[in-house]
Amino acid sequence: RSGKPCENDARNVISINLATSLLDGSIPNEVGYLSQLEELDLSSNDLLRKTLPPSIFTIKSIERVKLSSCALTGVIPSSIKNASSLLELNIGTNKFTNGGVDTVEGLPSTLETLILSNNEFSGTIPIAITSLTKLKHLDMSSNDFKGIIYTAFGELTELEFLDLSKTELISTLPVQLGKLSKLTNMNFFDVFKLTGTIPPEMGDLTKLRVLDLYSTGLTGSIPTTFGLLSSLEELKISADAITGNIPTEIYGISSLQKIVITDTQLGGNLSDEMFNLKKLLELNLKNNALTGTIHPSIGNLTSLEFLSLATNKLKGPIPSEIGLLTDLTELYLCCNDLTSTIPLEMTNLTKVKVIDIVENKLVGPVPEKICCLSENLKRFNSDIVINCPKLISTSSVQC
Repeated sequence: RSGKPCENDARNVISINLATSLLDGSIPNEVGYLSQLEELDLSSNDLLRKTLPPSIFTIKSIERVKLSSCALTGVIPSSIKNASSLLELNIGTNKFTNGGVDTVEGLPSTLETLILSNNEFSGTIPIAITSLTKLKHLDMSSNDFKGIIYTAFGELTELEFLDLSKTELISTLPVQLGKLSKLTNMNFFDVFKLTGTIPPEMGDLTKLRVLDLYSTGLTGSIPTTFGLLSSLEELKISADAITGNIPTEIYGISSLQKIVITDTQLGGNLSDEMFNLKKLLELNLKNNALTGTIHPSIGNLTSLEFLSLATNKLKGPIPSEIGLLTDLTELYLCCNDLTSTIPLEMTNLTKVKVIDIVENKLVGPVPEKICCLSENLKRFNSDIVINCPKLISTSSVQC
């Protein structure tokens, strides 16, 4: 402004938001002159490609630093220990290296959000993280962290979001995680060396909405205490050493929208109680050892968009009630022992793009009205030849 030097204006700046602005070059060290700055958001400017200037953390008032997806390199400056007002640090999706992890020892205790995901950090998780008792959101996923999940994580009782997915951790799930009573999201996806059994204490996480234990090395059974997860919306489990049955207690969680339990040794009959979960959008139980028949009450799942019961040991007919699942876009029933004919009601699935019923004991003919689905249908896999003008007549039909 006219008549005022620039430095006076700078001292009045409290927020800078230049996210997704195609910025090039580097973050100037002079940012430290903005003595009243509380928030700096330069996210999604992947042309910066430089190191993080230490001066950012010398600003006593700085509360939020958001620098995700900026192609930043190097380490977290040791000056971060001086940022005594810092509430949020988001440096996800950059190229910070393990040299910066040591700086975690100096992270301010005020932090509520810490996002280090998708960088090049390695080594063990710094134990000092478990001292950040005000943390609500912790995301360290997609790094090369090794070592164990500390029992002291159970002391982070304000935590609402925890993501250690896609790391190299070699650990069990500590029972102390059951103390995180405010947790809504727990993610351990693709932690292949996560072993041991699932602690029953995890049933105490009654605010949990998302639990992702997909592609792990867990063993034993799914605890019946999972039935206490009354807020659960998404449950994902995949581990080839999981045994027993799917606990029926889970089917009392009316909030469930996604059940993905695949590639396990789980057996037992496919319970008809599961088909009372009317909010389900996705039911994926492929590649287990489930037995019994598909109960006609599957028609209750009228919100379902994705259904896979493939590669199990199911017998009996495909129930005609499957035609009530009119929002279904993908249907996989292949590789079972299903018998009888393809129900005419399947032609009611006008939104379906994929039908895979190959490798069963079904007999023909295929309902002619299947041809009427050809506008949306991209793949129809069947052992029975189908003749439609728009579909190739083979066992793996493409539009």
